[in-house]
Amino acid sequence: MCPRQHQICDCDKSLLLQFLAHVRPEEAESLSGALGEELDLSQTQLDPQVCRGLVLILEYCEGLTELDLSQCRLTDHSLDLLLPNLHKVQNIDFSGNNITDAGAQKIHSIVTRNSNIKTVRLFNNRIESREIFSTDPRFEIC
Repeated sequence: MCPRQHQICDCDKSLLLQFLAHVRPEEAESLSGALGEELDLSQTQLDPQVCRGLVLILEYCEGLTELDLSQCRLTDHSLDLLLPNLHKVQNIDFSGNNITDAGAQKIHSIVTRNSNIKTVRLFNNRIESREIFSTDPRFEIC
């Protein structure tokens, strides 16, 4: 990893959120390359504008192993924005959000179609129906 990549990965989360909220499509590819293998946005509020920026970044991501979106106040609507490119990430943490059964079903559908995804954490959400997750060891849910 080059020094510039490391520096951007270690930047303050609030600065990263500002980047994501204002990223333009023509900037997304270079920013995605600068993020490295892990992206931690945990404990930040991801509004729709930030989610759209994250989608642009994920579109160009190759080799993203960790995406931490725990405690980001995500809803099923937020997930609808993010779902198209989640298959590019190996390990995703959605713990501590406001995801319901409807959102969880959509996540399950994406994961079952993509062997690249290794782990999805769904602890402490508003998911009541957990049967569909019991047969797939990639899901961690409680």
